[in-house]
Amino acid sequence: MAKESLFDAAYKGDDEVLSRLCEENPNLLNRNYLDDEHRNVLHISAILGHEKCVIEILQWKSSSTYHTCLARDRNGRNPAHLAAIHGRLNILKLVSRVEVCDGWFDALTEVADRGNNVLHLCVKYNQLEALKFLLPIFPEGIGAKNEDGMTIWHMAFYGNILQVKRRAELIRFLGQRTSNIVNIKNANDQTALDLFLQRANLSADDFKKSKSVETVILGIINVLHQSKALTAEAISKRQIADDCLEFLEKSKDAIMVVASLIATMAFQAMLNPPGGVWQDDSLDGPNPHRPGESMMAQTHPKYYRRLVVSSTVAFVSSLTTILMLLIRGRMPKDFIRYPTLVVVLLLIAMFMSVTAISVAYAISVAIIAPSVRGHLSAVKEIAIIVTMVWCFPLIFFFITNAKASKGAVAVEKELQEVLCSSEGPDSNNILGDGE
Repeated sequence: MAKESLFDAAYKGDDEVLSRLCEENPNLLNRNYLDDEHRNVLHISAILGHEKCVIEILQWKSSSTYHTCLARDRNGRNPAHLAAIHGRLNILKLVSRVEVCDGWFDALTEVADRGNNVLHLCVKYNQLEALKFLLPIFPEGIGAKNEDGMTIWHMAFYGNILQVKRRAELIRFLGQRTSNIVNIKNANDQTALDLFLQRANLSADDFKKSKSVETVILGIINVLHQSKALTAEAISKRQIADDCLEFLEKSKDAIMVVASLIATMAFQAMLNPPGGVWQDDSLDGPNPHRPGESMMAQTHPKYYRRLVVSSTVAFVSSLTTILMLLIRGRMPKDFIRYPTLVVVLLLIAMFMSVTAISVAYAISVAIIAPSVRGHLSAVKEIAIIVTMVWCFPLIFFFITNAKASKGAVAVEKELQEVLCSSEGPDSNNILGDGE
């Protein structure tokens, strides 16, 4: 009989009857009566928003009051969780009242079923006002993940598209207050944008161009644009760009030194070609020449042309590398739009300079080393073989990475299109009401 009277008072919100029952039997609340859903009277009062009954229970000087606040129903939720789910803002605000049991604040910060905190529940059940109240009180719950690795941003896109549309206002609020966590991935390696595209059955192109979609969805797209939301794939590609910037910062000094040395070597190879230059002036005879002209140009014109080409390629590509590094060093970090492309161009320039200077070295050795009865000497053979062994792996490395670099640059351009369109579609007050 006492149990029925107690629950009847809780359902009706009759705090006077509840107080009288507790005075008649001080141990009544200690007995922890539960209904079929394993809910106590505090659960019932919180669900129905009966503030006076909740205060009466929380202020009751009982040894079990604290545990009553933390008691869980069949779904693993305590009274504070249920108050948030049903949007009972007046019940949630009791946390700021000094005379209320400390267990009420602890109940708000407790984790519910499947690792959801009270903020997850507010978002899942679209309780915007409760979320606005609880965010300053429970800031550590903003980036917290549940058992599925979902933050409150993921939870905003939980369920079917109709449920997502009903959360349009809540999503806009999240975009204004918690956009710093919009690109966190869940346990399935998905961001909030990935979930939204799945729910709305949109492609990445539809998201970027915002075409052929209804007003509510368009409003959500606008919020995601402004929050710079990205898919998991785009984030992975952005990581490649960040790694490229880090590579530039760490390797620029070493690359500068190597490029300078190669440029010096190529310059010297032209000033002092193998065999030296003519010192005299002879316009007659089989080899007419002037002082300062290359002897190799007269004696081995075919090899000399190849030496000039390889040395020039090495010199120009090294200067290009040096110039790119100097320009990069004078620019802010965010100025370069496609860091992956910059790194690819640097690698191409360095590849050309290293390969060209290697060829120039092989030609020089072939000219300087003596021939044996018209055949290549051992020195020449060794020089040619070593150069080929050096160049072929380098060429293979360059070719195998060319496709990956091309793909990274292409995706990075798509990423920049998304970031540059952060203004999103024109939608001053574009969010409509979900169905």
